[in-house]
Amino acid sequence: MKKIIGIFLIFLLLRPQPVWAFSDTEDLWCEEVIDLGVQAGYWVGEGETFAPQRMATRAEAVAIFYRMAQGEGAAAPFSDVPEGAWYAQAMGWAAQSGILAGEGGQALPQQPIRREELWAMAGRFVGAEETDVWQVASDGALLSPWAKAGTGWCLRQHLISENDFACLYPQQTITRGELAVFFWQFGQRLQNQANTR
Repeated sequence: MKKIIGIFLIFLLLRPQPVWAFSDTEDLWCEEVIDLGVQAGYWVGEGETFAPQRMATRAEAVAIFYRMAQGEGAAAPFSDVPEGAWYAQAMGWAAQSGILAGEGGQALPQQPIRREELWAMAGRFVGAEETDVWQVASDGALLSPWAKAGTGWCLRQHLISENDFACLYPQQTITRGELAVFFWQFGQRLQNQANTR
């Protein structure tokens, strides 16, 4: 954990001004975050585009955690992760790190990631403990049991957007643009935690 926070501190203190530009992110609310994340090596585009409105996949989220942690690749213990896939080493690392459990021996890498899945992974990444903070949401009962600790941590860190109905919408999927913003804010929270120690 200390190594991960140290990596974030170095990047955030020395981060360059955005110079990258995708043809489909200009003037978007998430443009600067996407540019900075590309320069940091956290995510990549699809040629000259980033596809910010496309649904993010489980493989893409796991790959970002892997790059942020500068993890060591490992063979993925999942039947649906081909050995040569671009995300295979990240999936293997995530399984060994306890960030990704999979379902029935599968990682479901190409499946759009649900909000609660992302929160659960973030919670495991930081070692979040069980909490009942998620109960403040009107639809908190819809959370899967395995997502409650991570969701509680994300709520305390204000990583979950508020809405007029105080709903979490844990089963909804998210776009690549939303994923980029989540991870950028996630890094900021880790920096803040390091600064208060």
